[in-house]
Amino acid sequence: MRKSLYFVLIAVVNAAMTGLTACSSSSSALVADSSSDKACIIQADNADKDAAVTTGSLVVEEGETIHVSWNLEKGTIRLEFFAVPEEQSIDEVPDYSNQQPDIFFDLSGTDSQGAGFNPGTYMVNITVIEKATGTVEINVA
Repeated sequence: MRKSLYFVLIAVVNAAMTGLTACSSSSSALVADSSSDKACIIQADNADKDAAVTTGSLVVEEGETIHVSWNLEKGTIRLEFFAVPEEQSIDEVPDYSNQQPDIFFDLSGTDSQGAGFNPGTYMVNITVIEKATGTVEINVA
């Protein structure tokens, strides 16, 4: 529970920092709302290339699948899923900059896709590849 709370705190700080950056230009934003450990909604409003945010944790149980649905009016967004080690301390800030994701999706246009994941907790790194506007929904079921 403390680990999930920690990752949610990281997501809130990242979202707040992204929001502050977006407010300064007032013309672009990338926001991820991870209100539960089974869903995340990403809103891109004219989000600039290389804008990025990391979500709190998504929990995948045995037999569950991650479903990604997207409707992007323009641009490309990359989702990178990283497994969170169980032994990771609540005090450690994860650094995925030098790691390969467990799986990634490059999203453009409108579509949906499901993928099987090993049971565990996953962080999602969201990066704008090409200036983007639209919505992405991630659900675990």
